[in-house]
Amino acid sequence: MKLESEIESIREDSLHGATYLTLKAADAFKRAAGSGADMSSLREASVALAAARPMMASIFRFADDLLFFLDRSRRAEEICAFCDSFIKGMEESARQIRYLAAERLSRMGIETVMTHSYSSLVKDTLLVSHSSKSGVRLICTESRPKNEGVELARSLCEAGIDAVLVTDAAAPSLCRNTDLLLIGADGIGRFGLVHKTGTYPLVLAARESGVPVVVLAGTEKFWPYELEGVEEPPKSPDEIAESGCFEVMNYYFDTTPLKYIESIVTERGLLSPNEALKICRDVQLHPLLSR
Repeated sequence: MKLESEIESIREDSLHGATYLTLKAADAFKRAAGSGADMSSLREASVALAAARPMMASIFRFADDLLFFLDRSRRAEEICAFCDSFIKGMEESARQIRYLAAERLSRMGIETVMTHSYSSLVKDTLLVSHSSKSGVRLICTESRPKNEGVELARSLCEAGIDAVLVTDAAAPSLCRNTDLLLIGADGIGRFGLVHKTGTYPLVLAARESGVPVVVLAGTEKFWPYELEGVEEPPKSPDEIAESGCFEVMNYYFDTTPLKYIESIVTERGLLSPNEALKICRDVQLHPLLSR
């Protein structure tokens, strides 16, 4: 499959999350470089990739970092090595985060956790916590319109974790019955935390109930501070209702101000929102992506 087609499939993919699609993108660029793609094509494809899923920061960061790398290297084997290194970095980051987060759950004496949508980091953290005999009870939202939360609840239940699935609309009122709101992230920037639609009201409900909000995110999901915001067009209205005399707006993501987040668990440790923004300031934005 040509690189352009790979990017289009990433753009149209409504089933998989940011981690899966970022790994898919890195593999596609590795194969393209190994097949002799020229620098101009790789640069153009990188810009197209960054625009394909603007709400998924790790895809943007891969494209951004690759553009800077292409400014320094034109050798195919070095580009392939860069792609391998990016993938390895994401995998190592996830490994460290899930153990740091599981340790924190144990230290906090958490008994009931609420989460929203499907996050591989949240899933793996709860599995690590369960295996260490300090497992917690999970309240998981269905996460419409794709119902990713149903898959998370099912997989964790099958692993022996006490999981309860609730409707998105019921979740905010149930926050008072939890010890922690633990959520993943599609990206973190100066404008806030981007995650699946419904995160923002759930975070507000948690704060109102005095429930701490902890986010799990590798630093590859941090946008450059220079970016003032990201947005993605609405998805197919048919996922919600058949078209009629009314307009259907189907958004997959929302943005939560960082001031409502207590802490962010990264491979670098536990960060406050202000510390996270310092990392964003260290991320360079390639000129080709700032236009």
